[in-house]
Amino acid sequence: MFEEQLKILLEKKWTEDELKLINRLTSNLGYYKKLIPKSLKQDIAEALQMCNLLKVELETYKEINFLQKSLIKNEEQAEKRGEEQGEEQAEEQGEEQGEERGDHCEKHGEENEV
Repeated sequence: MFEEQLKILLEKKWTEDELKLINRLTSNLGYYKKLIPKSLKQDIAEALQMCNLLKVELETYKEINFLQKSLIKNEEQAEKRGEEQGEEQAEEQGEEQGEERGDHCEKHGEENEV
């Protein structure tokens, strides 16, 4: 009855402490199985089914959260790269304008001397 839900629960990814708890629960339920009333076995099976569902939802949430953080990080890096490229272009344009001004001043300086 609840053995199937325990098996599904054990197939999920758990921390070491969580896995110890689940194994202890499995061991205890196996030991007392014949003493547990049928209605309690059904309640245990439903509780384990809920645990399985919650674990799936938690893993899904963690995945979505990780993807969102990665996306935000990538966007921030792209913005920084864009800003750096913008600064480089501004510096290049400033240098070009400075050269043009120098040429322009030289031309006017020559005209004034004549």
